[in-house]
Amino acid sequence: MPEVPRKITKKTVASSIKNLKRYNRIADFLADNTVQCSACDAWQIGSIQGNVIGDVYAIRSFACLSCGKVNIEVAQERTIETARPLLVYVATIFRFPIRPPREFALPDACPENVSKDYREAARLLSISSMASAAFARRCLQALLREQGYRQRDLVDQISALLAETDPAKIVPNYITSFVDAIRNFGNFSAHPIEGKNTAALIDVEPGEAEWCLEILEDLIEHYYIRPDQEQAKADAINEKLKAAGKPPIKRKPLPEPNQ
Repeated sequence: MPEVPRKITKKTVASSIKNLKRYNRIADFLADNTVQCSACDAWQIGSIQGNVIGDVYAIRSFACLSCGKVNIEVAQERTIETARPLLVYVATIFRFPIRPPREFALPDACPENVSKDYREAARLLSISSMASAAFARRCLQALLREQGYRQRDLVDQISALLAETDPAKIVPNYITSFVDAIRNFGNFSAHPIEGKNTAALIDVEPGEAEWCLEILEDLIEHYYIRPDQEQAKADAINEKLKAAGKPPIKRKPLPEPNQ
């Protein structure tokens, strides 16, 4: 049976994936006695049960002192051979309990390929931040293609979005400022292969995978939710204007996707 951690040091709100730690070696992963419960987010200091599996895998477990749930984490030590200097890091490839899915309702108007990649990115967030970020980048690439940005490289697609001059296609600054940051996630722009292979697994900082999802949600809302909301407002106003015998509001039609 796993040992019960001795002390709770901090309890955070739900969805605190941003606080997950980074390790350089499997030994660091096993030696760390400060852990966070995936069920209730309580940080605790204490001993854990851990074992090495083969040369590059390890498993550790503990029972949360706050909620009593048993936590299990499996990690893998990975090496990026093409990085200079050589990059060695530890990726969590399995975590239990699995966190509940994000509370974001995809609109019916959202294309299926975009929706599918978003769901997978959200599902993987609690299991592997790198895998989640990879699907989030692929989702972003598909989303930008749907809006007419057909560059092969995601970095170039983002650049085109930021340089957009068509008033009907310009994305609000509160979104573009965060989209621009994706190019720096996990040193994304520093590795040419990552720009061409959007689904590649690259190292990301704590919180970056979740931030990618938040940016996607903002973009999906901007492209597929807000237009209908604005049209509904305009229709309601026009009904009132019609009843008052006044001319309706004329709105410039939004560009169709892929144009």
